[in-house]
Amino acid sequence: MEEIGELCLAWMSFIGAAIGIRKGIHFSVQMITDRLPARVRLAVFTIHYLLIAAFGALVAVFGWQVAELNSQSCLPALDLNLRWLYLSSVVGGVLIVIYSLASIADGWRGRWPALQRSRGPLSRAVRRGRAVVRRPRRACRCPLSSPSASRDSSGS
Repeated sequence: MEEIGELCLAWMSFIGAAIGIRKGIHFSVQMITDRLPARVRLAVFTIHYLLIAAFGALVAVFGWQVAELNSQSCLPALDLNLRWLYLSSVVGGVLIVIYSLASIADGWRGRWPALQRSRGPLSRAVRRGRAVVRRPRRACRCPLSSPSASRDSSGS
């Protein structure tokens, strides 16, 4: 049973990472890029996705090499060739390359995946480069910080 879990974890991790690239939900810090002019932002996002595609290509190439090295081994409980475990990195790497290049193509059409998550007026303003984010100050609603909680916890 442990080997089934290993196979599922490997395949789901690589495929999930590729889907995350396509949907634009991978980790990125856009605090600075949101303030750049549109042409510079386009160049930054293009380089960003090209680097992700290069990483995907490296994962696929080295994953293939590892799969070939382990092609003579088997998973003992499943009697399955170990190559199937390592081919998950090849498939994931190829999908990352494909989805990164598709994201670049979408971005050049004005639809960057990372900016498509939210459909509200703020995300439209960010895509147009006009957003100024002002957040209202809110009072802390933590029960430990309320005046009544501080009187109760003082031991009186």
